Order: sequence, then C-alpha cells, then structure tokens
Amino acid sequence: MKKMLILMLVLAMASLASATVTVAVSSDTVAVGGTITITVSSDNASAYLKFLDMVKGTATLGPVTIYTAAGADARVTSYSTGSLYDLELQAVEIDNGATGQPVVAGLHFSVIATATGAVDDTFTVQLLNGDTYDVENYETVTIVPEPATMLILGLGSLLLRRKK
Repeated sequence: MKKMLILMLVLAMASLASATVTVAVSSDTVAVGGTITITVSSDNASAYLKFLDMVKGTATLGPVTIYTAAGADARVTSYSTGSLYDLELQAVEIDNGATGQPVVAGLHFSVIATATGAVDDTFTVQLLNGDTYDVENYETVTIVPEPATMLILGLGSLLLRRKK
C-alpha cells in the first residue's frame, strides 16, 4: 500500500511540473525590411499551450515551422486578424498507445519576422501563458538603418566635407 501511495505521489508531482518554454530571436537588431528568426523552445517533454504576441506591430510574422520535438499533434493557430494575440502555439502530448512523435525537449517552433517599421522603432515578441495570459518570456528587437543606407550617408557627408 505504501509503495502504491508513493508511486501515486511521484506521478502527481511529475504531472505538475511545468515546462520552461522560452522565446528567442536570432538578433536584437534588424534593418527595415530585414528578417529575423523567432524560435520557441522547451526544456522538457511536457505539453503546453502558449500565445506568441508581436507588440507594437512594427514587424509581420511569416509562416511557422513546427519541429518534430513539439510532437506529432503540435499545431499553430493564427490570430493575426482581429485578435489580441498573433499566434497560438500548442505542443500536444501523445496519448499512450498512439503512434507518432511525443513531445520532447528542444526546438519546437520557429517563425520569420519581417521588420516593417521605421529606423529606431522597436518591437517586442512576448510568450504568454495559455491559461493565465501572463508574460512568461520576451525579446525586444530594434530596427536599425540598412548598411547600404549608412554607406550612402557616409559617402555623402564625405563629399560635403570635401567640397568646403
């Protein structure tokens, strides 16, 4: 009886452990019209429901790639029109006996974001809890001038200086 009670407690504790799901960006700066990659990863094999939110709207999200680590039934729902959140990300635990890939730790989702704002604008990518809508993790990206623009401005200033 004691062994059964201990087993039940261990299983209950294991089911209560929540995944640490994080969002990351490939760069904290991007040129106007440039792209960055946003990734969502988990450090364990728990299923979850999260929302990915683009704050300030100075970038647009492209198609999402779902990796096998998110499980065979993982899915993404777009909320980009008429909703508070841009994407709903769901890593789905496979039922016992089902065929397919279960959720495992690692890279689960990625999406390309294209900067649409002006130079010095920022946008923040937030990862929100699917139940409480609390911000769990976020990354901020600054839009910077394109390298070609900086080169042209530099050459123009050199020509103006030389002319005087």
